[in-house]
Amino acid sequence: MLDRSERPAYPTTSPCPSLTETARLAVSVNSKHREVQRLGRTAKEIAAEIGEELIKVKQKLAHGEFMPWVKAECAFSERSAQDYMKIAKAKTQRAADFNRCDSIREVLAMGKPKAEPQTQRRAATLDDLRKVERLRALRDDPGAAEGERKNAQAKLDEIEKEVGPIDGVKQQPKGRKKNDLRKETRRKACTIMDRLTPIMKPKVRSGVINALMIAYGDNPEKLDELLTELTH
Repeated sequence: MLDRSERPAYPTTSPCPSLTETARLAVSVNSKHREVQRLGRTAKEIAAEIGEELIKVKQKLAHGEFMPWVKAECAFSERSAQDYMKIAKAKTQRAADFNRCDSIREVLAMGKPKAEPQTQRRAATLDDLRKVERLRALRDDPGAAEGERKNAQAKLDEIEKEVGPIDGVKQQPKGRKKNDLRKETRRKACTIMDRLTPIMKPKVRSGVINALMIAYGDNPEKLDELLTELTH
């Protein structure tokens, strides 16, 4: 046998690195969270029992007598009585969903539509207005390719997703088709150009007409004011 002094020395316990402060806090927080869940589950079971007893009372009383009884005999409000009975019915009628709930609040929320998260929208800028005017003009232009119109609509959707519906953009009057409005706008724009100068170069004339289309889009009535000014 080896002499005691010759025996290899082994540690009596395995080394365990000490937890950091945040790790110790995480253990504490998670432990307390589980306790809250346990208490919440206990609370919903007790609430269901209260609700079952209230239902029995209601069945024994005549119509219209239950709420006065609650007001006179119970240490909680009529609203609480309704909630207790709702929890009892949920436990009976929707047992699986009831068992998944961790609290009274979750039981009462069963079946209610979840609120849509509200997205933060920025304020529309003058540049947004100009882009929307230009994109709508392209989207509604019967002479544009289908792919261009679809791309314009996709960009419009992106802008409205960021800022919402933009005020100040000309809307289509009811009962009139967009293509008809565009044709009428172009016709009036051409009339304006003919009155301004009949000898303008075709390329310049076309550019000005397109600018009028972008500016007035689906609102040809606005061009009437310009025509009136040119007439006088």
